Amino acid sequence: MSMGEIRSAGLTRKRMRKLHLRIDKFRRTVHEHNVEILKKVKPIK
Repeated sequence: MSMGEIRSAGLTRKRMRKLHLRIDKFRRTVHEHNVEILKKVKPIK
């Protein structure tokens, strides 16, 4: 996932690390289907 997709989904880099999801630092594109997948991630409480 790119940082643009992560920000569009309302997540943070710290949250992505907790979920053990990778961040592609070199990619700049934002694909809507990836944003929708990230929005479905369950919050940790």
